[in-house]
Amino acid sequence: MINSPDVNRWSLRTAERILAAADEFDVRLELAYAICLGRGPAAEDRRLARQFFGTAIHDEHVSAEESLAAWHEWIAGLFACTEFRLLE
Repeated sequence: MINSPDVNRWSLRTAERILAAADEFDVRLELAYAICLGRGPAAEDRRLARQFFGTAIHDEHVSAEESLAAWHEWIAGLFACTEFRLLE
């Protein structure tokens, strides 16, 4: 799923939406989980996100937390996760 052109397009549009909607990292993360998974991020989700955005490769002029490319990758990962694909 993560290599699908549709998922790539959807995750890019979602990342653009999140970056436009909020300026703070925690608010963006809340919004990403609400849009993608219909819930807020758990403590482990927050830890993983902080780790990812702390080590993500990004443009030298933009922090990873401000990077469209980094958010695009994170959202694509959410779309590819089992929780996104399965209903409980």
